[in-house]
Amino acid sequence: MKSKWDIYPQHLLKVYLSVYFLYFFLLFVILLLKGIIQVVFKKLKNYLMEYIIDISFSLFVISLFFISFYSKLEIWEDQSIYHYMAWAVQNGMKPYVDVINMNFPGPIIIHLIARLISGSSEFGLRLLDSVFVFILCFSSSILMKCFKISWVCRILALIVYLVNYYSTPFAQTAQRESFVVPLIVVGLLPFIIDLFDKEISLKSKHWFVFGVITSLGLWIKPTLLLLNIFIVIYYCLNVNDKKKIVENIRAYIMGFITISLIYLVWLYLAGSLIGFFQWSIKYAILSGEYTFCNQPWSIRFKQSSEWLNGFPLPTFLLLFGTILVIISNKFTKLLNPQNKQFYLLIGSGIVIWISILIQGKTHCLFHFIPLQWLISILSAYIINYSGFSTFLLKKQKIILFICLLFICQKNGEFTSHFLPPETTQGKTLAKRLQANLSNSDKVVTFGFFPTFLSNLERKTSFPFIDSRIVYDCSSPGSSVKVEMANKLYEGLIDPQVKYFISEQGKIEQLEEKNNNIKEILSSTYHYSYSDGGLLIYEHN
Repeated sequence: MKSKWDIYPQHLLKVYLSVYFLYFFLLFVILLLKGIIQVVFKKLKNYLMEYIIDISFSLFVISLFFISFYSKLEIWEDQSIYHYMAWAVQNGMKPYVDVINMNFPGPIIIHLIARLISGSSEFGLRLLDSVFVFILCFSSSILMKCFKISWVCRILALIVYLVNYYSTPFAQTAQRESFVVPLIVVGLLPFIIDLFDKEISLKSKHWFVFGVITSLGLWIKPTLLLLNIFIVIYYCLNVNDKKKIVENIRAYIMGFITISLIYLVWLYLAGSLIGFFQWSIKYAILSGEYTFCNQPWSIRFKQSSEWLNGFPLPTFLLLFGTILVIISNKFTKLLNPQNKQFYLLIGSGIVIWISILIQGKTHCLFHFIPLQWLISILSAYIINYSGFSTFLLKKQKIILFICLLFICQKNGEFTSHFLPPETTQGKTLAKRLQANLSNSDKVVTFGFFPTFLSNLERKTSFPFIDSRIVYDCSSPGSSVKVEMANKLYEGLIDPQVKYFISEQGKIEQLEEKNNNIKEILSSTYHYSYSDGGLLIYEHN
């Protein structure tokens, strides 16, 4: 019978061992030079040396996962929406006009950078996501140190978050939440530092920069604005110097406004400002159109509870910490109203949970990424509070060694699970049709085909990227349904369109809104073949 390690490629085992020993070697060298560094660079003692183990450990884990399997994971439909929008912007198309999506434009910038790195492939996006995961780990370490959490408990929190994040299916990572959470956590650091770390003094220019970072995050996904509002209110209630509050918040808001104005100017110059307000603001937020496909509140509560059970490591660590606090007779002390850090974390968790419930789509695991992070931090705080960190510090070398072995073992499991990479249906279909398309040919789709469009890299006469979602989420009798049917008809009469692809059973819905669709499909197109529930029509 083969052992568990026999299923892993031998070259990957060499990678694990090489990176593992390289980590220990670098850590050994850094510890040897620590005294020299502290003398020569005094600021490093305050800003870097305090986190040297956190930084090196996070880099080790993220790099190991990226090299062995994460860089090869496919881009799924959700990510491909923005990958195609980024390609469209590169090729002179207008976001929210020529390519329509209901979300904010921040992800377009991220995917533009990803495409500059590796084109339509997954490498660039996975690399950027890994960078953002590291930013989250580092900023989380700073936050936890402000809460007086020892480094061993900080490492536990980082392990729990990283293993939980990378163990999810490929479609659940590199999502909007993956990019917004690191920026939001960095943006909240000045409030945490000013409240709990009196050794660091931040000036107005620093608050301005953190406001910029927060704004960058919220322009990716604005739902975590509730968390920012909660932290600002908590900060104002716990700082006595009102003049200081006004100066700091003013600089913070100015940074936030600066990025917002830059985005609005960009959308205006691109001819997309009205389209942005129509689809991202009016349709998705103000009009209530997009709430039609959201889950009932009873289902939302049920699904959110189920997802919490789906986070085995964070949930286990939180349960473990709670048991330790009870055993150490510190549970009552933990609940003391003066324990501000604890109630700040609890309040933040409640606010994050509310923001998830408001979105309505509690069936999406990636919406819970902010809560996964919060549970990990809260667990580390409770374990540290129980006094168990004293025992861990006495065994720190053994603990670090065990943690590294655990990470390597988990990495082996994930690598064997994710390789070879999955190929999405859209990517396969795009490769199949590309051979039959000239440079001027267009393809029109009705359904959820972002991966197909992002790999095909063609202009389309029908602007809705995820048209099935927009159509299904529109309320009955909505003018949006008629508008989509009319625009689809306009796209189909374009003589440059060679293929029309629709999900099975969807054309009949459109024909009810525009009778001309059925006529043009019968007169100008012919049914070619089907592919896994997709109907492919070819222009005569």
